[in-house]
Amino acid sequence: MLEDLQDIHSYNELHAKSFAKRFRESSKDCRNCEAIFSEVIVYRAYIRGVYERVIRNIHLEEAESDIIVERLDGSKMFLEVFCVMPSFPLRDEDGEPKVYSVKTHTQREDASIRQKLLRKISKQGQFSKPRENFAVIELNDTSIAGDFAVLSSLSSG
Repeated sequence: MLEDLQDIHSYNELHAKSFAKRFRESSKDCRNCEAIFSEVIVYRAYIRGVYERVIRNIHLEEAESDIIVERLDGSKMFLEVFCVMPSFPLRDEDGEPKVYSVKTHTQREDASIRQKLLRKISKQGQFSKPRENFAVIELNDTSIAGDFAVLSSLSSG
């Protein structure tokens, strides 16, 4: 994480400070810090594209999107970064080890990507403008990252 922040600082000091401030403000909320770190990972991945002159710029405008990538022609991609982190209690109410079924691809599960997307739309007003909106999904647990597949389109119903 520190290397990522250092690379971001070398590219844009204000953006690195913005991420650092968000980490400080969320220091007692590990899940939120994981989500911020997901944004850092995605942001850093685009820095090389700026240096290689494949993209023009990377913007942080919280009111618009998590990360905005500006192409050479001036068009923009608006990225919303999702960090999918299942919450696993270690034991059930009887103190027995619990077996889990992780469902990230169903219609109604709270941890599903579809539900996270719907919350971004309804509560945060994201994905509401007609533009190039992209959901970048980080699967933050090996129990879901190993065999993950997108089973249906989120845009076609």
